[in-house]
Amino acid sequence: MLQEIKNLVDSEFSDFFAGFGNPGEPETEEDIVRELQKRMDVVCMAIFDMSTISAVVSEIKAGVENADAGIFEKDLSEYSVGQKSVILAELSGEYYALCCGDLLVCNKN
Repeated sequence: MLQEIKNLVDSEFSDFFAGFGNPGEPETEEDIVRELQKRMDVVCMAIFDMSTISAVVSEIKAGVENADAGIFEKDLSEYSVGQKSVILAELSGEYYALCCGDLLVCNKN
């Protein structure tokens, strides 16, 4: 679990700093702080929701293993953006997962 949290923190900070200087990215100190806080909220929410996330990740992994073509779909509309990010991070090493809106599609790498 700690590795997944570290991966999420690394990802959020990488995305945050990669955007500097690009059009539409925060320019003022206030906007920068707001954007960083938004990204940290994703991480904090993920930490608090790990038991929920662990359950859905287990369900998705079992679904992939039991799927006819090895492709499993899951509606994630009940999960927050932060939870979806962590779910994808949890699956990333062993599975190929893509989330388009609320629909997650997953299969083995």
